Amino acid sequence: MTDTRSIPLRTWMANAEAAAGHHLSWPEREAEVRKHMQDEIRKTAERQAKRDAKARRDAERHIKEMHAAFPDRSKLIGALGMLGSDHAGERAAAALQVERIRAKLGKQWAEIIL
Repeated sequence: MTDTRSIPLRTWMANAEAAAGHHLSWPEREAEVRKHMQDEIRKTAERQAKRDAKARRDAERHIKEMHAAFPDRSKLIGALGMLGSDHAGERAAAALQVERIRAKLGKQWAEIIL
């Protein structure tokens, strides 16, 4: 089947008339155009649904990889939360803990923060 997205509508109609073996009446032509447009809308929606599904799979895979790569994630999140403390000692201890976790993972910050 020919990819109709690249064919101008007038050429597509001429091909449809040739396939029918005669010139199409106005109602037949209108029905053919409507069918063609509905097919294109359906195909576009299917392509978008496939792209969306792939994006969801990629995001889920990335999340799983992140959890596997960073087993100390909950500790890191807790320590990062402490950086907002009103107490300077808690902030300093949290910063040290965050840096220890990063060093233990053997990662650079650019690899941890996306």
